[in-house]
Amino acid sequence: MLVPPQEMISPAVRVYAGYLISRNLALAIMLMIAVSLRRQASLRAFVILTALIQVLDAVLDAIEGRWVMVPGVFIFAIAFYLLALWPSRHDPIQTV
Repeated sequence: MLVPPQEMISPAVRVYAGYLISRNLALAIMLMIAVSLRRQASLRAFVILTALIQVLDAVLDAIEGRWVMVPGVFIFAIAFYLLALWPSRHDPIQTV
């Protein structure tokens, strides 16, 4: 999806794809742990980290000319950031 159909996928590309999968999987696992333990501060921090990664991915996509990807990735970044700001009724630290 990220690579044009005529492009060959080299072993180096597979290594970087593996890193991408492991990064996203680690974030997903930590987000689920924070949710299951009801750790609001940790959850908020992981969601903000996820938003920051999405922003950096959007910037990289723009630099490399993948303009079709930029709006979608940026929308995810905004959604994660707004989610981090969402106050929880169980959270003693309320954000404004």
